[in-house]
Amino acid sequence: MAAINRPPSVERVLVASRARVSDRDADAVLAVTRDVVDAERGSLERGDAARSIEALADAVVATLEGFDDPSGGDGSVAWDRSRVINATGVLVHTNLGRATWPRAAIDAARRATEGPLLLELDAATGRRGRTGPPTSARCSSHAG
Repeated sequence: MAAINRPPSVERVLVASRARVSDRDADAVLAVTRDVVDAERGSLERGDAARSIEALADAVVATLEGFDDPSGGDGSVAWDRSRVINATGVLVHTNLGRATWPRAAIDAARRATEGPLLLELDAATGRRGRTGPPTSARCSSHAG
């Protein structure tokens, strides 16, 4: 019966790489180490030769350094700095959908929020006014 090759424990790889990654976030180091050990496990299952603990620790360090410079040092990878919106809250909480606002609506919202806005208060009497269609009409007139 053939011997089953198993990768070293995550702890042993962590110990081997700890001095070179001590300035890193511990959770990130642990996650990367687990990924490296999992990849080694897959390699061993395919019949590849086992790498040493030091080689696995090198892989952990290289992966973490790759987060700092994804080009591998040659500057060949351009960062995508596109502006994006996480629209989860927009869709779930406001029902506004994913479309961006037109400039007129943005300007109207800015004007409406620069000071107090009486939506449900009758300015003449100081009492609470009707809600519903009158309030909706006021909101619509301010939002364009």
